Amino acid sequence: MKSSVKVAGLAIGSFALLLWGMGISSGTTTGSSTTASTSMGGHGATTAAVEPASATDTTPSRTAAPDFTLTTLDGETITLSEYQGEKPVILDFWASWCHNCQRAFPKTARLYDAYSDQVEIIGVNLKESASAAQAFVDRTGATFPNGLDAGSISGSYGVRYTNTHILIDVDGNIVDMFASDLTEAHIEALLGA
Repeated sequence: MKSSVKVAGLAIGSFALLLWGMGISSGTTTGSSTTASTSMGGHGATTAAVEPASATDTTPSRTAAPDFTLTTLDGETITLSEYQGEKPVILDFWASWCHNCQRAFPKTARLYDAYSDQVEIIGVNLKESASAAQAFVDRTGATFPNGLDAGSISGSYGVRYTNTHILIDVDGNIVDMFASDLTEAHIEALLGA
């Protein structure tokens, strides 16, 4: 039991360091700060504050999402920056062996079907073979684009865990990052960002 508590504590601490490294401080917010909730897949939640650029500016400062080009399992090439100014994007980092991904992926597919005209979801498979990834996508019925990442995309975002989601607004800025299931509330919040 003690080792699992230590592992959970390390995971939460690592995620807090990731947020800190992205320029997002964690803790309680006050004044005109904007608060973003970050869920840790059932291990509690952290709150990240996005501080305004200045005392008179109430616009939260956001980190620009690193651009990338991904070849999908269908052989198409997509570039993240192509969506800038068009619609928000959700990156879904997953692997077929991940039990949380197995549970969440069909839900994500249904959310994509409901919101695809307003939000793009891009699945980023973490270091698996094309055949394993394609079999998983086929089994879940997902219609959103999915591609393979050998580590460069996940590395540029600091992703260390499967079932991690990154929400990117229409201007190409990261507005939230969490390691848990994507929900309709996340999409609605992104559309309101």
